[in-house]
Amino acid sequence: MGLQNDSSQDQAWVCKMIPYKTMHGFTAALARLKAYEGVPNAPYDKIKRMAIPDALK
Repeated sequence: MGLQNDSSQDQAWVCKMIPYKTMHGFTAALARLKAYEGVPNAPYDKIKRMAIPDALK
């Protein structure tokens, strides 16, 4: 059974990258982590978005 969405997959990758031997370091690292999905509102909401067709292949 796979992960349900991209954010769960990203969290699994991050958990594998941070130190796990001490639980204090693990929880502290997750508490400091800031991750966002999508495009942030300011200042990128007014910029025209473009798609690169060669990159979509």
